[in-house]
Amino acid sequence: PVCINGRRPFLQCPCLGDRSGGAAQISILQSLSTLSNSTAGPPAASAGLDFVLKEAADYVYSVALRDGLLAAGGCDGKVRVYEAATGTLLRTLEEAADWVRAVALGDGLLAAGGSDTKVRIYEAATFRLLRTLEEAQSSVFSVALHGGLLAAGCCDGKVRVYE
Repeated sequence: PVCINGRRPFLQCPCLGDRSGGAAQISILQSLSTLSNSTAGPPAASAGLDFVLKEAADYVYSVALRDGLLAAGGCDGKVRVYEAATGTLLRTLEEAADWVRAVALGDGLLAAGGSDTKVRIYEAATFRLLRTLEEAQSSVFSVALHGGLLAAGCCDGKVRVYE
């Protein structure tokens, strides 16, 4: 993808070939409730690795954790949704045509955006695709859901807000 003034994104994904690092991994720390209740600093050194999710074949660009779900989007163009407590894969969403760079969970929804310039909104309980937003002219690098609003930050320097 090409961004502002013809510059490429700061991070390119070498999706071809083996990178001797094996599968992409998402690590979950134990005691996430302790982290969310903490008022200062990183987790204690005693916090251990709870499990590793290894379904992605390459870079994982974005993760979101909320309401018992963990969503992960990456270089393979898929959004994987897990049960956060166990790491059980619940669903793989494959509608994206290119890298998924951003995922968000909130308000009973899952939003995903990426290099295909679209933001897809799913119902979090059923993973049913509700709507595809196509106004962006360049890669979507961030999405956020809160209070009935969805915001999408794009490579064209614009943040688009939807109700």
